[in-house]
Amino acid sequence: MPQTRIRLILIFVAVLVVAAWWLFFSPLGASRPTAAPTFPPPPQVTITPPSLEDLAREFPRLERLLRDPSVDSAYKDFVVAYERGGLEAAEQLARTRGLLTPDNHVRVTLVVDTADTARLIDDLEALSVNVLGAYQDLIDVSIPLKVIVEAAQSDNPGAAFESIRDLEHVVGLQFSAPSAPQGLQRAPPLDRLALRTPQQKGVGEARISEGLSVIYADLWQAAGFTGRGVKIGILDQGFDGYRDLLGRELPGQVSIQSFVADVEPDATGENHGTAVAEIVYDFAPDAELFLAYYDGGDVSMGNAVEWLLEQDVQIISHSAGGLAGPMDGTGRDAKLVDDAAAQGVLWINSSGNSANEHYRAVFADADRDAFHDVSPADSLLAFRPAPDKATQIVLNWDDWPQSAEDYDLYLFDRDGIVLASSRNVQAGERAPVEQILYQFEDPGTYYVAVQAVDTARPVRLDLYIHEAHSMDRTSPSHSLATPADARGALTVGATFFQDGSLESFSSYGPTNDSRQKPELVGPDGVFVTTYAPKAFFGTSAAAPHVTGAAALVWSAHPEFDADDVRAFLLANTIPVAGEAEDDATGSGLLRLPAPPQDVVEAPPTAAAAPITRPAASTGSPAGAIAAICVVGAGGVALVSALAMRRRQATTRHGLLWRPAASIACATCGAQLRSDAQFCGQCGRPIDAAASRECGTCKQALRPGAAYCSYCGAAA
Repeated sequence: MPQTRIRLILIFVAVLVVAAWWLFFSPLGASRPTAAPTFPPPPQVTITPPSLEDLAREFPRLERLLRDPSVDSAYKDFVVAYERGGLEAAEQLARTRGLLTPDNHVRVTLVVDTADTARLIDDLEALSVNVLGAYQDLIDVSIPLKVIVEAAQSDNPGAAFESIRDLEHVVGLQFSAPSAPQGLQRAPPLDRLALRTPQQKGVGEARISEGLSVIYADLWQAAGFTGRGVKIGILDQGFDGYRDLLGRELPGQVSIQSFVADVEPDATGENHGTAVAEIVYDFAPDAELFLAYYDGGDVSMGNAVEWLLEQDVQIISHSAGGLAGPMDGTGRDAKLVDDAAAQGVLWINSSGNSANEHYRAVFADADRDAFHDVSPADSLLAFRPAPDKATQIVLNWDDWPQSAEDYDLYLFDRDGIVLASSRNVQAGERAPVEQILYQFEDPGTYYVAVQAVDTARPVRLDLYIHEAHSMDRTSPSHSLATPADARGALTVGATFFQDGSLESFSSYGPTNDSRQKPELVGPDGVFVTTYAPKAFFGTSAAAPHVTGAAALVWSAHPEFDADDVRAFLLANTIPVAGEAEDDATGSGLLRLPAPPQDVVEAPPTAAAAPITRPAASTGSPAGAIAAICVVGAGGVALVSALAMRRRQATTRHGLLWRPAASIACATCGAQLRSDAQFCGQCGRPIDAAASRECGTCKQALRPGAAYCSYCGAAA
């Protein structure tokens, strides 16, 4: 074909592709950076919230309770609300502040100084207190409202809390906002609708995550690796609807356990864990799944992890995280992860969705009003909460583990009226944390402020507002959720599955002791039956993709331990599309190498349900347009290949590539890319120095070869 004609064809095809893209995609566009949110000016008010001392003078019958630093201020606010407005006001505060259990009891976590809690539990039950669970130095309890009301009608309105505090071995009563799932079920954003064609579900077909092909896990499945022989624990906060998916979107049988008193794992009002399990099953359909339900608290989480370890799971997938902690690998949850890792478990954790929900600054008070200066002009940080969701507002500062620096946290409405506060007395005996859980009825603009109460130095503040629709002055750096900061966790950020771009919400590292987190990223925005017709976004979706891939690797290499699997995954990543910092992406997007050959998984222990991959839909306009562009791009690639008159290239998952200079594995002789760090055939680390290349064609030679298998030249 004449060279001039080839050039004309190239130009014509390129123009067609560009025109189609401009006509159909330009109004929506590719993933673009979003504009910073704008907020109205904060109210010009003098911030003078009443102190606990003021309240003690106003309510002298509550003085002992209000002055007791071991009782969380949330419970003091509850009793004050009762004194001011009776049971209705107290119950409304408890509901708004997340203090109530589903059966309308006030939940409390007791800190104790003994692991032998049998006698203490008897004493609590004698006070008509329900014991929900115990783990190490913590006991979860609930107090019936009628018990609190009876005490409030006596001469000592705070007696219900004080009688618990006075028991032997009880150190304190604390309220802790639970850790939160890091998933977002939602329709794809408008700027991404044109990038995807949802898989359509036919009768008897399973919905397969689009992330399977992004990671190249489908090639491993085609080679016969399906996770057989691997036990995976999924630690999550609700598995509603899982029974309906057994044998179709989940294995025919799973082991499942609840670690929340009187709550079944599929009657929680939350199906997040079911969606996570779907993705793991898509990758590793022959792995054995163990589902552990916990309520986000430390007690149920600890007990759930113990059960998973008793089941001898090799991998724990945890798509949730808490916002209160030192974020340096020394917190309670991080230690729980490290203990599991020390027993040979590969713990895979989502990094968090808080890049746009985090604020970091050193405390400053130029106007000397005791409140942190968010800007030179004001002390109020603006945000808008997500409707119909409880918002967590968590303040940490750098004075762990027990703080001598005392700071308080306040929530204001747009008129400058205090809606809630967290005013615990640190005094060297409490962690440097203040937190508010609040259910907003109006999704308008609200404000938070930080007050210095008794301080000797300006501390570094880390403020999270989880479930904020938007937040002013965000700081993506250091926005991890714990236990993503654990040394033993393989921490996963999120990229959109179709274009590989970093999700704007995906939490950044590093940890507060300067370790890189996350270590890698996985795809999100995929479709699962649990959330259909919405897509599953968030680092919660990314983490199980990595979990499933880890199971494939482990089933192919049963001689591996957790460290080997971890190293294998980290050695097989590609750069993230666009401009993304290492603190958000780690080593990059997971991309498995070619699967090993001549390796057979262990025989199955039970028949596995077949998986049918549905055909991609061509019924939507976006799908048709995408197909036109793909055909056009394929035409460009084909004509380019003819024009260059080179050896035919290989197409893999829609990406045109050709073998580059390669090396041979010194162990098994498999041909590998020159930058490979692990062998995809035998899994062993690559020693590039031990490999030889042909002096004529520069291709890798098999160990001991006398001739090159590519060009035939003498080695």
